[in-house]
Amino acid sequence: MPSAQYLLKSKHRATNIDQFHHLSCSRGAFPKAIEADMGKSEKKTILLVEDETITAISEKLALEKYGYAVKTVTTGEMAVEAVGTSPEIDIILMDINLGEGMDGTRAAELILRDHDIPILFVSSHSEREIVEKTERITSYGYVVKNSSITVLDASIKMAFKLFDAYEKLKEKAESDHKHLQLLENIMDNYPGLIFWKDTNSIYQGCSNAFAKSAGLVAPKEILGKSDLDLPWKNHEAEAYRRGDRAVMGDGTLILHLLETQHSGDGSTIYLDTSKIPLYDFSGNINGILGVSLDITERNKMLESLRVSKATAEALLNVAAELIIAHDSEGDITLLNESGHELLGYTFPELIGKNWFDTCLPEEIRPEVKAYFAQLRHGSADIVVNHENDIITRNGDRKTISWHNVVLRDNDCNFIGLFSSGEDITERKRSELALRESQERLDFALEGSGLGEWDWHLKTGKIKRNERWAQMLGYSLSEIKDDIEQGIDLQHPDDRDQAWRAIQDHLGGKTDYYDISYRMKAKDGHYRWIHDCGKIMERDEAGKPVRLCGTHADISEQMEKEEKIERLLAEKELILKEVHHRIKNNMNTMGSLLSLQSQAVHEPAAAAALEDAKARMQSMGILYDSLYRTAGFTELSVKEYLPDLVDEITGNFPNSSMVKVNKHVEDLILDAKRLQPLGIIVNELLTNIMKYAFVGRERGVVDISATNTGGHIAIAVRDNGGGMPESVSFEKSTGFGLQLVYALTQQLNGTIRIERGNGTNIILEFES
Repeated sequence: MPSAQYLLKSKHRATNIDQFHHLSCSRGAFPKAIEADMGKSEKKTILLVEDETITAISEKLALEKYGYAVKTVTTGEMAVEAVGTSPEIDIILMDINLGEGMDGTRAAELILRDHDIPILFVSSHSEREIVEKTERITSYGYVVKNSSITVLDASIKMAFKLFDAYEKLKEKAESDHKHLQLLENIMDNYPGLIFWKDTNSIYQGCSNAFAKSAGLVAPKEILGKSDLDLPWKNHEAEAYRRGDRAVMGDGTLILHLLETQHSGDGSTIYLDTSKIPLYDFSGNINGILGVSLDITERNKMLESLRVSKATAEALLNVAAELIIAHDSEGDITLLNESGHELLGYTFPELIGKNWFDTCLPEEIRPEVKAYFAQLRHGSADIVVNHENDIITRNGDRKTISWHNVVLRDNDCNFIGLFSSGEDITERKRSELALRESQERLDFALEGSGLGEWDWHLKTGKIKRNERWAQMLGYSLSEIKDDIEQGIDLQHPDDRDQAWRAIQDHLGGKTDYYDISYRMKAKDGHYRWIHDCGKIMERDEAGKPVRLCGTHADISEQMEKEEKIERLLAEKELILKEVHHRIKNNMNTMGSLLSLQSQAVHEPAAAAALEDAKARMQSMGILYDSLYRTAGFTELSVKEYLPDLVDEITGNFPNSSMVKVNKHVEDLILDAKRLQPLGIIVNELLTNIMKYAFVGRERGVVDISATNTGGHIAIAVRDNGGGMPESVSFEKSTGFGLQLVYALTQQLNGTIRIERGNGTNIILEFES
């Protein structure tokens, strides 16, 4: 039967594909067979297969009378051959018994194997098994021989009608098959997830992609399952089923619903799902069709874009600079928080306002607007960097340094500007103040005759003024801007010292750089230069990056100082000569006194001469000590008094038995007071050495000099026999004590005697 050969049967999903196919077919019953009007059709050709000649001729003549063209053959083999060589044959009347050769049923089987043609069996057999055998081969009919021509003609026409109906069914099946193949191809290759369910939300089919997402090997495994049987989370399955019920309830469409799905591989994906109702041939809803797009990557991209946008907005708002964009009309489309704050507006108050009319000073608006119009029409080039003033909400002026970029669409049309602006108002003020300060400094330097230099350490460049060059006989144009030329002009003997002074200052060893050295002038002579400088700028790490200073021509001053040094040297020679002569004279006088004391025979006279000699020696020690000082006018008591004590005590034969302790602070006194002080100490020590230790084997002398808040005390103490109560400085008749008292008065001081365990004499005066 042709329906068994031509009706489509899907390999895997005939039922669900057929149901899905209903979406593309019009609702209603399957088309009925179209009956052909045989009387109006063209003449049909019949192949009559009959082994009996008379019967064949009779039937041929009868059929020809009914308008048929008839060909006859007598064997099954001839019938098979005739069909193969005569394509005009429209129908076959086949006898079953055809003699010794191939019978009619076998011939029919062979013909139908290769050809699509109706075969009507004509036989005298009426047995049930024979009829059933023919029905298994074809279903166009069975006519008993010797039936009337009317019956035969009706059977032939019915066979043609059946054949036409089968042909139309075949064409329809082939069309449906192609359509279904197309749908299968779409489902197999469509990246989305396709599925359909019945009214109970039971899956009736799905695409390969959906099956894979559900963890299934093939789409057929979905049949009979519900969402609760699949890997989705329970809340996901319930949400899907609620959506199904909503669609099947009243035919509502669900379009682009965002859903999540826990897939078979354990991952969670994001879906964009749409669902529509399915209808049967009667127009009743019998299920739903769903399509889901995996938008996980798109979601990630959107999230990435959202994060990028948020990051960009955060960067814009965290930026300290004003960042602004405006469209081709100058209306503000973007302004960061710093921009609003700088301009005195709350965020986003300025969005949509015209930049030129709102924020530019009135006097520059026409010029800026004209330039912007030229920029918009392509008749001007963008000025990437420029500066101009803006007006804040409260009317303050701010100077902004701009960096601009033109915004264009995909067709390179001008759509606006994007700009970043730095508030340089304070910098401009500082630059103006610095410029004015520099002008004042230049004026002062010019008036003072000082040369100026400014050394940038990182670049090695050094800037000098005209006066710097003039000091050496050059013009500024002849001086290079490097440090090497300045070093080359220095005297070779001075270079190391000058460079060390700079390095000491750069290294933090000195607060400033200050040195004098010689520099070679243009005429070849050397001039003395006083070079003074200081670090003026450091980098973020604290390292020096800029050193500034001045040059002063001190050649005349150095000449005067050299002259003074020569005069001082000459004076020094003269003083040395005078000192030498004075010292020789004093030594001569001491020797004369010593000789005289040895020449006299009276003990008192000899003693007086020795005392005079001792006094002269004390003056000689003072003079010698003063001479060794720088100014000859003052001396430390600590440098003078101990030597004097040793000299005095050493002149006595009993000096070895006397222990002398000296406690002298570093007191500075002028020569006018040191001289009487030395004589006083000489007199006191002489008396002690002569009288204090008579009859004793040992003695101790303590000498101290202290300064307490400007009050000087000189104490001379011994542990000898002590001074009689009747002796005092004020009433003494002896020359030595009278001299001590007189010199004390000269010092505007006081002197007193403390008795007990020896004698302690204390001299006090103000420093």
